[in-house]
Amino acid sequence: MENPGSQSRGAPLFLVAQAPPQIPRQVSIINEKNATQLQMMNQWVASTHASLSFQSTRPTWQCEVPRLALEHDFLMYSILAATRYHVLDLRPDEPDMEHKLTVYHTRAIQGFRKALSNINQNNFQALLATSLLIMLLATTRKNDKGSESGLLVSQWLGLGSGIQSLFQVVGWDTINKSPISVIFDFYQGSQVEFVPPTLPKYLQQMMNIEMTDPDWPHFEALEQAMGLLGRLYTHLEQEGTASMALQAEIWSWAIQVTPKFCQLVQELRPRALIILAHYLPFLQFTGSLWTKDIGKKDIPTIIKIVGPEWRPLLEVPRLLVEMKDRDVVVTVMLAQLH
Repeated sequence: MENPGSQSRGAPLFLVAQAPPQIPRQVSIINEKNATQLQMMNQWVASTHASLSFQSTRPTWQCEVPRLALEHDFLMYSILAATRYHVLDLRPDEPDMEHKLTVYHTRAIQGFRKALSNINQNNFQALLATSLLIMLLATTRKNDKGSESGLLVSQWLGLGSGIQSLFQVVGWDTINKSPISVIFDFYQGSQVEFVPPTLPKYLQQMMNIEMTDPDWPHFEALEQAMGLLGRLYTHLEQEGTASMALQAEIWSWAIQVTPKFCQLVQELRPRALIILAHYLPFLQFTGSLWTKDIGKKDIPTIIKIVGPEWRPLLEVPRLLVEMKDRDVVVTVMLAQLH
């Protein structure tokens, strides 16, 4: 599906250069008077794009997505916000960095919401790319309350549901014919491939829900999320942490779970939170600055929320997110399957 040569057709020279290029003056919200924004765009093309994408999609994020941003300010602001966060991670003491990140993030969301009211042939690609960037940026707000519960990942799941809706509105036929289709391969591949789920026995037992249980009406949503979690364990057991299939499943999990499951998380239902808590340690395997420490932040919050009868089911995730050695994490996770 990927064809960088065809993607670069008609693009400004800097979009197809291998070395960090100079940003053209016609960029919509960037001009030569704003040296900082020029630097941010150079940083994006040079390295930030690679921090949020698979190897196969990097030419698209490096070239095609900035080309779209020349025409859509909300996407440009998303790129600037993502780059700001990347620079902040590299240089945490740089002054005023967090404030500017917040400004760009806010402008991206405002423009994105406005454009959503008129999805059309000219803006759907920019909207799709922006939706992924906004979802990633939600993981950076580690000092904010992600929701009333304080769960950072709750907002992330809600944005994942929004991306699902956008997929449905645009349609996969249209997406697959677009120059940026390759960046959604991670989602489509996990949709069509059959992978038998493997789960710890105690999670299987948790899903023995009686008809009188308050969660009985929501069994289907819980079971679907549990099945997606089980696919992660299967990939981990069969292929290891370097598996591209595992990486794709980890990133797509938050988009694949149903809106109903997201609602159950927002309602702080214990079973939904326990499923979520077992997903969070998998984020450690991405090695991504965008998802680091989410589990460390959210799992203690989940432990506080659920009642004492549920807390033994959270002991393993609690230990996993504190571990530094990836091999030990894998050993402990797989030991739960047997």
